[in-house]
Amino acid sequence: MAQSETRVMVRLSQELLEALDALGRDLKRPRSQLIRESVARYVADSRRERIRQALIEGYQEWSQLNVQLAEDAWNLIGPPGE
Repeated sequence: MAQSETRVMVRLSQELLEALDALGRDLKRPRSQLIRESVARYVADSRRERIRQALIEGYQEWSQLNVQLAEDAWNLIGPPGE
């Protein structure tokens, strides 16, 4: 099933527009395709970064719990090998 497309108006500086058009000429791709690909990449990168941050936070929370559990065990049974 084909996805429908919606037109979106975007304001760009003259410098950015010229760079976009030059890239389009070099890659032989239309401006709109470059913009679509760029937005899709940005959205995917942002999602990956949010997941990465959630994993980091989760590991940090678990590490604090693991330290606490180890300290509790140490206090109950003493250091290993005793």
